[in-house]
Amino acid sequence: MNSKNLKVLDCTFRDGGYHNNWMFSNSLVKTYVSSIEKSKIDYVEIGFRSLKAKKSQLGELAYSEDKHVDKICSNKNLNLGVMINASDFLKFKNGQVKYLKKIFNKDEKSKISFVRIACHENEIFKLAKVINFLKKKNTKSE
Repeated sequence: MNSKNLKVLDCTFRDGGYHNNWMFSNSLVKTYVSSIEKSKIDYVEIGFRSLKAKKSQLGELAYSEDKHVDKICSNKNLNLGVMINASDFLKFKNGQVKYLKKIFNKDEKSKISFVRIACHENEIFKLAKVINFLKKKNTKSE
């Protein structure tokens, strides 16, 4: 593989959240984002995106809502992304897009530029509607 084609993805907070329920202080996240902006990291997976439970014990990056992302990152050129779990929306056989519309608002100014989909091998071919929805929002999905 040619190193020019190599892309680096940092998922420190998305993955690290498993250890502290995504309870990261805004100041820590802002410092991290500032450091990432100075690095040669190509993509930053900031957290998950899912429907927020009313009485959630999880921190903001478990949901990575646009209003929170706006508070922690002012750089629109940073390739910020989120991960979604296929199991969250595949359970809605005819409502996958409806669910996605709830978690990805219509705001074209979202700083989220890519979405990674966590799925099992047997779910891959069930994701066509999801991928098409994300493509229409001009979001890379991988």
